[in-house]
Amino acid sequence: MRSLGVKLALWYGVGVAALLLLLGAFLYAAMDRYLTIEAYTLLRAQAVPLQRLAQQQVHTPAQLASVARQLVERPTANGIGVYVLGPGGRVVAGSRAALVQLPQGPGALQALPSGAAKTEVVNRAGVRYLLLYQPLRAGGRDIGALLLTTSLEGVDRTLHSFVGILGIGIGATLVIMSLIVIGLTHAGLKPLRLVAQKAGQIAEGDLTQRVDASSAPSEIQRLGEAFNHMAGRLQESFQAQRAFVADASHELRTPLTSLAGYIDILHKGGKDEPATLEHVLSTMRGEVQRMARLVSDLVALARLDAGDQLQIRPVDLTRLVEDVYEQAKALAPSREINLRASDGLWVQADLDRLRQVLLNLADNALKYTPPTAHVNFAIQAVDTCAQVSVADNGPGIPPEDRDHLFDRFYRAERSRTREKGGAGLGLAIAKKIVEAHHGTITVSSAADGGTIFAIRLPLASPPATL
Repeated sequence: MRSLGVKLALWYGVGVAALLLLLGAFLYAAMDRYLTIEAYTLLRAQAVPLQRLAQQQVHTPAQLASVARQLVERPTANGIGVYVLGPGGRVVAGSRAALVQLPQGPGALQALPSGAAKTEVVNRAGVRYLLLYQPLRAGGRDIGALLLTTSLEGVDRTLHSFVGILGIGIGATLVIMSLIVIGLTHAGLKPLRLVAQKAGQIAEGDLTQRVDASSAPSEIQRLGEAFNHMAGRLQESFQAQRAFVADASHELRTPLTSLAGYIDILHKGGKDEPATLEHVLSTMRGEVQRMARLVSDLVALARLDAGDQLQIRPVDLTRLVEDVYEQAKALAPSREINLRASDGLWVQADLDRLRQVLLNLADNALKYTPPTAHVNFAIQAVDTCAQVSVADNGPGIPPEDRDHLFDRFYRAERSRTREKGGAGLGLAIAKKIVEAHHGTITVSSAADGGTIFAIRLPLASPPATL
């Protein structure tokens, strides 16, 4: 497989070759035109004295034949041939050089030039010749013409030499340029090879690898920053996954171990004692229910992590909070539970998922605070968001625990215990659901006690049918 450096050299080579060929074609045409004009200028300079002599001595077409020999034998520049043409383009006389160049004559003309000179390029036996027709006039009428010829073989040899030199120059330029491009790209792509090497090491399991592209060009720097960010996220993800698997295994192992112990008790005769049998079966049922809740929470987290689609529709958040408030009062009729609500706060949300979050917060507030503690629900508009808060005046949460409350399987040592049924997944699920609604969930706790969980969701317009 070709390397990128070789491909770049090929691409640059094709582009530069095209430009050089265009430049060469332009120079070739310009040189051909320049040399041809030089040959024409030479013919024109030779034709002027011959035309002047003819006009002085020739007054009728009959006199042209007597003067023709004198005209063709007049000394001219080397390689210049002279023909004298009579009416109708008939050759009257020709110089030795002209007869050598065009032994058959210039060929038939459609008409002799009248007034102005005429040039023509003909090809005879593979050699190009430039022809200059200079009209001869007497008594106000055309009586013939002078035809001067010169070979363009020298011009063609010069052009052929130029093409050879141009080809060698273009070839050498392309070779040198390709070597330079390959060298420069090899050096310039070194950071990319380093990224590929680090990516291979990460693929082998070494997630600590990072790329230092601080001295590379800005594009490579951005690639290096993106690579390091990706590697960091992968490392965090794998660490979180390992911790998640370890915690999930631990959480599942505990009820399974308990079930195995109680089964041993039954096998050892506990089933024959009604009181023991009832206690064991009741406890086993509790362990199974706790394990079922744990599995259900794990499935919910997996679905949220996989981007499970929410059933989004307009939701009257005030009414939803009122419903949760009524449920909380039904669950704990002896507790003081209060509600402060603002009407008309609508959001775009999944009603069931949002109800799950609020019920979880209400359950935590009731479960992990003393029976004498108050629980207060509040909903209000804050800027462009609707804020729902669930507060209590319980003992509060220590700062070292607050920073980890939304971590999976995290339980504050003082309050979140297995005896109360929690596996440390409720708040993690709540955070996932709120973030899926483009909202935020926070927790605050005062030093003298009391905890407030606050959810903010973007406000939405109520349905048009209301």
